[in-house]
Amino acid sequence: MAITPTGPAAAQAATAASMHQVDGFRSARFGMSLQQVRKAIAQDFNAGADAVSEMDNAAEGTRVVLVKLNALEPGPGPAVVSYIFANGTQQLRHVNVVWQSGPAPSEAQRNQYAVAGIQLTRYFRELNWKPEGSVVAVANGPGSILLFAGIDPKNAMVEVVASGIPLSGANGQPAAAPTGPAQLRVSYASTVPAQAAIAPNAVPPGAF
Repeated sequence: MAITPTGPAAAQAATAASMHQVDGFRSARFGMSLQQVRKAIAQDFNAGADAVSEMDNAAEGTRVVLVKLNALEPGPGPAVVSYIFANGTQQLRHVNVVWQSGPAPSEAQRNQYAVAGIQLTRYFRELNWKPEGSVVAVANGPGSILLFAGIDPKNAMVEVVASGIPLSGANGQPAAAPTGPAQLRVSYASTVPAQAAIAPNAVPPGAF
């Protein structure tokens, strides 16, 4: 299975009130305190105390709460959810959900990551985004693809990125065989990062 980069997703006519809002991940909402997010984690996941940890990222000036999960649909295998807080405000501003294989996955395992990425892309594409507020399948560097990115009316953002999966080149021919681990990442940001691909202008509902 290979994924081919294409152009912008078709814009959907929708009023601001009906457009999808990127407020956070599951019960954890942007602007929550660390204690509030820990309560949300307990509500969302059956994770033991040893599965939740905290660390400081001195380089970025952030506090991070990490949750290691044995499984999280639709991704294959274990996942790590990172809740990122700005040191200045101590409020939630970013969430990453990452599935990653071992260092040398089989072709079948790589395809599992590709399939999960397609499922997540379909889920997000079916939501109402502001006009010109979403893109799909954009080459994101060697061996990496931005499967989906969407920006809401408040300029909060969600993106789905995959790497180490089978890709097709612009001519439709298979790209170079992927190397290294396969990874699938869903990121939620309270504001659009400067390097975002788009400027401001079978997944269960509510699962992501």
